[in-house]
Amino acid sequence: MQNENERRMSFLEHLEELRKRIIICVIYLFLASCVCYLFSPKILSFLKGPVEERLVFLSPTEAFLARIKVAIFTGLGAISPLLLYQIWKFIAPGLKTREKRYIFPTIIFSLFFFILGFFLPIL
Repeated sequence: MQNENERRMSFLEHLEELRKRIIICVIYLFLASCVCYLFSPKILSFLKGPVEERLVFLSPTEAFLARIKVAIFTGLGAISPLLLYQIWKFIAPGLKTREKRYIFPTIIFSLFFFILGFFLPIL
């Protein structure tokens, strides 16, 4: 039994919806990585920490690529709640009401542990 707001989507409509969600996620990642690139020297110096005197870049591009990688992975970590939201928006219409009931506690616990894990190394 369907509500008036729910409708069946064809396979191509599902693919179009998935494409839209992926494009949104890529835009999020690009913007977050650009912002994180501005802070990548500070993040990199924090990550180097105790091994800084033993860290060696063997080619001229390694230092630049290290900053790029730090920016991308930090941006990915920063936007992971937004990525999970996009995944939820894609999956939610296919779930039944009973199945959706279990998602809210899962999201609350996941968000708590994500924030705890993200900031634990800083504390």
